[in-house]
Amino acid sequence: GFILYKELSYQLKETNTILSQGFSLMSRDEARHASFLNKALADFYLKPDLGFLKKEARTYIFLPLSWFVYSTYLSEKFSSCYYLTIFEQLKVHPEYSIYPLFEFYKSWSEDENRHGDFFGAIIKAEPQLSDGLKARLSCKIFLLLIFSMSYLKHQKNDQILALFGWDARKYSVSTIKNINNSIKKDLPVILDLENSPFFEKLEICIMHISESEKINISNQHMFLKLVKKTPHYLTLLITFLTLFFIKSIKT
Repeated sequence: GFILYKELSYQLKETNTILSQGFSLMSRDEARHASFLNKALADFYLKPDLGFLKKEARTYIFLPLSWFVYSTYLSEKFSSCYYLTIFEQLKVHPEYSIYPLFEFYKSWSEDENRHGDFFGAIIKAEPQLSDGLKARLSCKIFLLLIFSMSYLKHQKNDQILALFGWDARKYSVSTIKNINNSIKKDLPVILDLENSPFFEKLEICIMHISESEKINISNQHMFLKLVKKTPHYLTLLITFLTLFFIKSIKT
């Protein structure tokens, strides 16, 4: 976040001073978060190798505006919800507080929420992102992708969530529904999660991913593994494709 926003601030300095200042402030927030995390990692004798972030080593990828804005907006909103949910959980259940870093999560949540609102303002100011069939379809695709990836990631990290006293599925469903309701003020569409089999389809995906992983670690021949995994891959593909037919709600 720090590198991305700092670079955008620099690139926009001559053409759009308002956006440049906004990205500069967000870069400051992200740098502060990173500093806290680096100090926390040092307590556990961990030092991440960030050499790949040096300017001369960076690889630039140019994405369509909608890809960048929608995905970053949703990322900021997820981070905000994640930080605040953990903070509130530990406030009610201090017995799960295993490290003092979590005490800063409320202020971090506020930072991330402001970042999301900044991108929300960009979305509402750009007709190509906020209005029309193309904008609604693009937005729906990103909602499906980000929500699906988040759900699958949380199920995979169920042991980490258990450290905070949560059931992974309940936590994931609650978080995604809360975010889906909160973003309707900024996005052209949201998903109809209350009247669709969205989470049930993702559970089917988890089951087939798990079965594929079991086959993958077995001692069978590679060709036999591929044959056995193929039905699971096909089911995953079909299930993911059917997600795109889930009803969306125009805001």
